[in-house]
Amino acid sequence: MSMAYLPRFVKVLVASIALAVALLFAGCGGTQKPAPARSSGAATGRSNDGDAPLKPHPRVVVALGPGQAPPPTAETVYATATDGEGENFQPPSDAQVKAELAQLHTAKLAGSSAYVDPLSHISGLMPERIDMGVDYAGAGPVLALGDGTVFNTRGAGWPGGTFIGITLANGPYAGLSYFVAEDVKPAVKVGERVRAGQEIGVMYRGAAGIETGWAAGRGDEPLAAALGQQAHGDPGGWTSAAGLSFDRVLVSTGTPSGIPQGTTVHGKMPAQYP
Repeated sequence: MSMAYLPRFVKVLVASIALAVALLFAGCGGTQKPAPARSSGAATGRSNDGDAPLKPHPRVVVALGPGQAPPPTAETVYATATDGEGENFQPPSDAQVKAELAQLHTAKLAGSSAYVDPLSHISGLMPERIDMGVDYAGAGPVLALGDGTVFNTRGAGWPGGTFIGITLANGPYAGLSYFVAEDVKPAVKVGERVRAGQEIGVMYRGAAGIETGWAAGRGDEPLAAALGQQAHGDPGGWTSAAGLSFDRVLVSTGTPSGIPQGTTVHGKMPAQYP
């Protein structure tokens, strides 16, 4: 049927319908509307697909000592799945862990500034085994660990014939004694009072190196021997509790740790020792 024969109101209705269809096609026909920006989900902690919340992990971890506060500009930053950092995260190396432990030991034991690194001036310092004390190779001046009084300088039974014994006067271990023995020339005398950081001997490159550790406080006897912690045959044939204890003190001052022998520590330490 021709439009000419339709009533007027029908013509108007058909025209209106045609106009509505034309407008609808112009708004979405053939041309795709841009997709709305995808939310990062950071505000809610959920992905846009309704997945469970992501578990953030620290990007940077800073170990602070007792009483220390983070820097004013510090902020906590977390990685997200879009960073790819979670998938590529690697655990810290043994060296990194050791360095952080050294910092923690320093914060705990050296807070009073009573003790210094006694081997900080040694050239070519090389850590060796932990036995009745801690062994090192190298050459140069050996410093006093802390303030104290010299009670011995000779050790006939030791390689090099030297056993410098000092009783500490200050700090957490005041009253306890330590020694430096073997390939070292004494620069102090018995009865002399020394200050932390003062030169007490000169280490030379001999066959034995030096050994330093807790002393019994009399003659040339190491504490490990006094407590019966020495090995049979070679007295330094294993790691004693006294040697490991003194290694902790050295590490707290910044001295490199000695090398434990095996996984067994022989003996136990009295309560006043670390």
